[in-house]
Amino acid sequence: MVQSFSVRSMGRGGAAIAQPYGAESLASNPAGLAQKGSGLHYNSVDFENTHYTKNDALLYHRNSFGVGSWAIENNTNRVTAFNLGFANRNRNGVDWGLVYKSIDYEQNGISQSFWSSDLGVILHLNPAFDVGMVGKNILGKENRPFSSSFQGGFLYKNRDASLKIFSDVVADNDNTDYSDSYVRYGLDYDLTPDFTIRFGGDELYYTSGVSFDFSFLSFDYAVKSPKSNQSESVYALGVRLGRAREPEEFRRKYAMFKPNAIAYIEINGALTSGYSSISLLGGRKIGSNDIIQLINKANYDDDCEGYL
Repeated sequence: MVQSFSVRSMGRGGAAIAQPYGAESLASNPAGLAQKGSGLHYNSVDFENTHYTKNDALLYHRNSFGVGSWAIENNTNRVTAFNLGFANRNRNGVDWGLVYKSIDYEQNGISQSFWSSDLGVILHLNPAFDVGMVGKNILGKENRPFSSSFQGGFLYKNRDASLKIFSDVVADNDNTDYSDSYVRYGLDYDLTPDFTIRFGGDELYYTSGVSFDFSFLSFDYAVKSPKSNQSESVYALGVRLGRAREPEEFRRKYAMFKPNAIAYIEINGALTSGYSSISLLGGRKIGSNDIIQLINKANYDDDCEGYL
């Protein structure tokens, strides 16, 4: 039960543990719910019904909370689930999250209901490196038809985060298609701030995808091409309302090991006592009180080595 419903992660080989995306964190790493923003996602992970007659999810995320449902169906089997998640962001660059799952399972006319939970952590080591870990189904109803599994992920970003390289390691004894342990890998590249392409793969598939991000609307597309000729390609399509992506300048600040910096204060006009003022005759005058506030802010910033 390591099913993901993220079209974006599907485009990069399924890798998403170190940086899941908004509401899609519910099915990958719940620590990703800690990111600010909100969004309503509808993802169809197999919209041409290549392997399933239904495989989609409806997910919602706002700030630290997420809720969603997903369903997988074929001719004889059906799995539906309701997910509820919460995450928290610590000031030292560590995010953690927990998701509760209520699952209904039907196979050959026999129905079962059970619950389970996932616990995830993301460590923002520095502006370039993130590490994620998640334990799947670590708690749940006894005699549930699957066991616990573990996933770990790594993410590297260049300075402006236009290039991201992902890699996940999955350990899951219940998956009959893949090995008990395998690797997922991929990359995202922003051609523009609103247009991203991605490539990746895993043990069985090569993957690719694109994303278009507008003000409060996004479209995602991904395709999984099998490495062998024994199966068909799988196509996925996703739509999101809302913006959950955080500015990369915040991500550079939010890290366990932050880069040192120097505060730069520019005085390009007349300096006067008290607060700053603007008038038609006197022009703009920078007040000494405002300069002192900026200097105090720099003094209390642990990452600031000084000011110029």
